[in-house]
Amino acid sequence: MEKKPHGEDEDGEYSMKLEKFKRLKTPLPASEIKKITGIDYRFMSTMFGIDRESSDKLWIYISKNFI
Repeated sequence: MEKKPHGEDEDGEYSMKLEKFKRLKTPLPASEIKKITGIDYRFMSTMFGIDRESSDKLWIYISKNFI
């Protein structure tokens, strides 16, 4: 994890390098993520967690349709 200065904020900004990260040519819409997982996720923050079962469902869908 890295910490860098961010404007006037004394705490700075934290970041970390993502491993095995690939950008999809076509983003997966929030509505599709909800449909695939069967969970009504709220996409109101920069980052949120998902459970392993949902992760597996999304990975299978992405592998079949985008890779």
